[in-house]
Amino acid sequence: MFRMTRSVFHRLHRTLVQNYGLTSTNDICTKEALGLFLWTCGAPQSFRQVANRFGHSLETISRKFSEVLYSICRLSIDIIRPKDPHFGTVHPKLQQARFWPHFNDCIGAIDGSHIPVTVSKSEQAKYIGRHGYASQNVMAVCDFDMRFTFVVTGWPGSAHDTRVFLDTLVTYKDKFPHPPEGKYYLVDSGYPNRKGYLAPYKGQRYHVPEWQHGRHAVGSKEVFNYAHASLRNVIERSFGVLKMKWRTLLQLPSYPIEKQSKIIVA
Repeated sequence: MFRMTRSVFHRLHRTLVQNYGLTSTNDICTKEALGLFLWTCGAPQSFRQVANRFGHSLETISRKFSEVLYSICRLSIDIIRPKDPHFGTVHPKLQQARFWPHFNDCIGAIDGSHIPVTVSKSEQAKYIGRHGYASQNVMAVCDFDMRFTFVVTGWPGSAHDTRVFLDTLVTYKDKFPHPPEGKYYLVDSGYPNRKGYLAPYKGQRYHVPEWQHGRHAVGSKEVFNYAHASLRNVIERSFGVLKMKWRTLLQLPSYPIEKQSKIIVA
């Protein structure tokens, strides 16, 4: 129900209570509040379904959901960041023969993902992108352990990946985990190929499915693109696991858009 083991639930609860301001009230304790939040985001469930399951009023459910959301967003500031801000070690995956030594300075991957959101009719035009539905264009960075190390939300679905990326480097220049000298992230062809951000060769096969069914890479550029795609696929798998586990991200409810952005971060 809560998308985690009992031990992880208790660790998360203890962390939120001790360090991030989650408190009990007369009508509901902190463990129950965390449980209803996780159940809402995981299944997903409407507030009315949660109220029926937990036996509280809609007002109480809404209030406690917001309190837990606030605490987890505070936690995210400390959690969504690189383990080693200096990127001093080479990940074991990069030491495999097919990647070593050509990608030994790679520190992760960057990509955007469209999260369906609910907006008013007057706002829909700017939130509908190439996929044909209202969404937020969420840009994230992850390492090769599938850990998200940075995320930026709030951009309407019509915004191009490059625009989100370039604005992020300026707006969040003090928070973004910039690659040190000699290191770089992998990005797809929707991002600029520049120092610290390595894109694939354009005009060549790139996506991993294109090499299935016995079709081998031909030429140095395709060989490079195949290795690049195999490594960068970690960000796509990370997004996939995130959406499968927290199914509220398949269609966020009609909260204010700022609250929908916080749920994505949480």
